[in-house]
Amino acid sequence: MAESKTIRRYNGPKPVVQPYSYLGCPETVSRGPWCYRTCKPINGLGTCGRVAPHAIKSRVQRAIARSRAEDPVDPTLPRIAIGD
Repeated sequence: MAESKTIRRYNGPKPVVQPYSYLGCPETVSRGPWCYRTCKPINGLGTCGRVAPHAIKSRVQRAIARSRAEDPVDPTLPRIAIGD
């Protein structure tokens, strides 16, 4: 006699979420394993407590900021377009 192909559902207690489990972005209530960059990072950390990738600056971005701080552009000077 052939076995029945019925699907059996488990109705027991649900597993407890461990404190180290990833629960997603609290800003968008997402369960995805990525950052949507919607929060405003404080000291490099997002509202979820993890390192915010949008708070990290590359070597080039840091160099541009350092250059602008040392020699700010005078807003009274006219801008010259290259190629005119």
